[in-house]
Amino acid sequence: CHNDVDKENGLDLTTLAYEPADGANFALWVKVHDRVQAGEMPPKKKARPEAADLEKFVQTMASTLTASERAMMANEGRAVQRRLNRYEYENALRDLLNVPWAQVKDKLPLEGERFGFNKSAEALDVSFVQMERYLTASDYAMRQAMAAAYERPASTVRKIYARDVIGTSYLPRENDTLPDRKPFPVLDSRAQPEVRFGRAPNSSPETREREAVGKVSSIFSDAGGYSWGFSAPTSGRYRIRLKGYTVWVSGGGIGRWMFSGQGAEKTSTYWLPMWHRPNADEIWPGRNDEPIGFFASSSGQTRSIGVTDFTPTPTVGEIEVMLAGGESVRTDATRFFRTRVNGTDEQYVNPLATVDGMPGYAVQWLEVEGPLPDESVATGYKLLFGDLPMRRLEPGQSGGVALEGLALGAGGGGGRGGFGGSGPAGGQPGAPGAAPGRGPDGQPLVQGDAQPAGQGGQVAQGAPGGRGRGPVGGGRGGRGGGGGGIMVDVLTDNPARDAEQLLRRFMPAAYRRPVRGADVQRFLGLFQREFDLGSGFARAMLTAYTGVLASPGFVFLNEKPGQLDDIALATRLSLFLWNSTPDAALRAKAEKGELHQPAVLRAETERLLNDPRSRRFVDAFTDYWLDLRKIDDTSPSSTIYNDYELDDPLKLASLDETRMFFAELVRGDLPARNVVKSDFTFLNGRLAAHYGIAGVDGAAMRRVVLPPGSDRGGLMTMASVLKVTANGTTTSPVLRGHWITERILGLEIQPPPAGVKAVEPDIRGAVTIRQQLAKHREDASCASCHIKMDPPGFALENYDVMGGRRDRYRAVAENVKPVRGFGMNGQAFAFHYALPVDSAGELPDGRPFRNVLEFKALVAKDELPVARNLARQLVIFATGAPVLFSDRPELDKILQHAAARHYGVRTLVHEVVQSGLFQIK
Repeated sequence: CHNDVDKENGLDLTTLAYEPADGANFALWVKVHDRVQAGEMPPKKKARPEAADLEKFVQTMASTLTASERAMMANEGRAVQRRLNRYEYENALRDLLNVPWAQVKDKLPLEGERFGFNKSAEALDVSFVQMERYLTASDYAMRQAMAAAYERPASTVRKIYARDVIGTSYLPRENDTLPDRKPFPVLDSRAQPEVRFGRAPNSSPETREREAVGKVSSIFSDAGGYSWGFSAPTSGRYRIRLKGYTVWVSGGGIGRWMFSGQGAEKTSTYWLPMWHRPNADEIWPGRNDEPIGFFASSSGQTRSIGVTDFTPTPTVGEIEVMLAGGESVRTDATRFFRTRVNGTDEQYVNPLATVDGMPGYAVQWLEVEGPLPDESVATGYKLLFGDLPMRRLEPGQSGGVALEGLALGAGGGGGRGGFGGSGPAGGQPGAPGAAPGRGPDGQPLVQGDAQPAGQGGQVAQGAPGGRGRGPVGGGRGGRGGGGGGIMVDVLTDNPARDAEQLLRRFMPAAYRRPVRGADVQRFLGLFQREFDLGSGFARAMLTAYTGVLASPGFVFLNEKPGQLDDIALATRLSLFLWNSTPDAALRAKAEKGELHQPAVLRAETERLLNDPRSRRFVDAFTDYWLDLRKIDDTSPSSTIYNDYELDDPLKLASLDETRMFFAELVRGDLPARNVVKSDFTFLNGRLAAHYGIAGVDGAAMRRVVLPPGSDRGGLMTMASVLKVTANGTTTSPVLRGHWITERILGLEIQPPPAGVKAVEPDIRGAVTIRQQLAKHREDASCASCHIKMDPPGFALENYDVMGGRRDRYRAVAENVKPVRGFGMNGQAFAFHYALPVDSAGELPDGRPFRNVLEFKALVAKDELPVARNLARQLVIFATGAPVLFSDRPELDKILQHAAARHYGVRTLVHEVVQSGLFQIK
């Protein structure tokens, strides 16, 4: 097939040289080896050598390839020396300076990915811009640490009544917002028309504690609900309580006159109430619970910080969260009607409205307690300046440092000073007993769990972690409040002596190793030059410190070819499981030379896994392995899928499910086959309804045993995975199949030949994607790959762009009447149900399946390929290098050691750490 005459697929093995130093040439010979070993070369229909000859050929080729690759690795190592990625840099600063609220990564340039992750040197370049941003980001973080130690205000309790901040304008006006968006007064689950029309006071002392403001809608944008006029005076931990309950609101509150006749003879005949408009004068106790979200907002960016459930009886929901100085607190119902339309346009309909009314909620008050006492907030300042005192400069004095992250005296919401939006869903437990929680950028709590508190199943989501985006991904952090113009300096009676002492203490912690005197002197020179130019002591020290935090000793991993020393091993371990640099305990083991002892290394691995910071590993690993970071790269079509539009609770819950599921696999050392097929998952009420699973209510995520015959369970049928493998308008078995084949099954699919057009699903509904692919696969050059990746894609065809179950495709056509119904934005559905879905297929070995359940069962029969892929992904994430050809025997050892525990995921993590792949550069 591949001689100088036939040259099938352009490959002539008779003239192909063996040049292992050429990466492309070496990869081609590896491909030849793998195709022959798999029985794909020669093709089954061609004459084949004797089995013994094939085996000898494969063994000889493997020995040659392995020897060549190991010779190259002896000089260079497996992994190219790399720097910290921006998530690791952020966590390293947060941990070093104890500023878990500091939003650092969004100040750094975006990065690429290689081998599926952002942990490889090939994806982490270094530029002048990068270095400049390191200086800016580290300066910001240190000023946050200084602000945390500056005159912390006493913890106070502030109670804010809804009637004072939300219930100020009840009546609709001409060209005003839709009536559905107007608040209304409520007292003891009943309407107050006299108050609504202004004939009675908005509030009175006798009823103050029972008064409430009602709503039947949610905020349209990602503004995150209604501001309560509170902003955090300083960064720290706060306890937030919200009191309210659910109500039922009658419909028909707004209507219009119907007319007869034309022109001058036109007369009104009758009044037609609009059944879907709320009647704020007819309010009743609620019929069900409603999830209410807590949000923190700063500089126009909002993040989710928690959720609680309101019930028909008054409930106090409580969360404990980390807020940045200047962040304001907002609340909102999470599943209600969301539209920005003005006027009374009847085409916009509340999708939750029925002929006898609609659900609503009534909020009474918000209470904020904090900043809660926490002596540890000053540890960052102590690392920077020891016991030297800080003093405020008088106006006009120069050379000081502007504090970052203070909003002392701020009373209104929306103050500057914090972080960007929340991450795709953080706070999934990565350690025993860990509770869900989100931090300043949507990531998990790492300094103590935010436990459910108060009444009604509240879930707190608050404190620091890694990645951050808008309401469910995508936002950028604003600058800190600048301390409200507060300038400070640090007092010293011997600047040169104190500067050297402080640098000698700071640099080993930053560099993760002992430092030489020459290193200290270099940065001491930076201090002295800045100090001599007239800067104060604090400003000059920050100049030296920013130099340290932008230098290779902090930014780069200090790894040399061959066996890692204990200090490098400690850094690799902490970057693997904490996405950050080592803590003092791990550094101490390394400095004593104990970490290479298998028992010590295993104990430290276990300690890191049991620490809440291991949730960073869960989030970072799933963000890239499963593409969860791309959850907002597409949005459901406003034409075909507007029932999913603006459904942030579903999106957040889908992310939570996947992360909590993987964390449970790690925590419980559950077999790797659960990746494909499991009898449990994590759900809340919204996600359970999406999956059609009864008996799960409320906003809190929990472990749920799936009913017999459920098609959920395992990663591939989770809503998050199904969303990131669709484009928001259509699904493609090619794209999903390719993703599942590579990410879950571990089979590499080659790029399509040049000139081959992609198959695009027909949204008109005239033909199915299966019919289109059948024609596409007639091309032999396409069939060889499609036979591998199409089966999992077909198995998942019963799931739409958000992972909802479907039996027919949705389509849009002018001559077909759409389905009746309304989306969350109030717009009518425009789609109709078209051709039926066929999810049957056949595996490459000929075994057939009729649906995804049968497909999962076939794949789960052999758990080794799934475990091998998971182990390979862990190795890449942990080392920053792919599993090379010569690494395959070591990967086999990892799997052999884990086989007795059915490839438990925690066991796989341990075996990766104990392996030669992890312990050599």
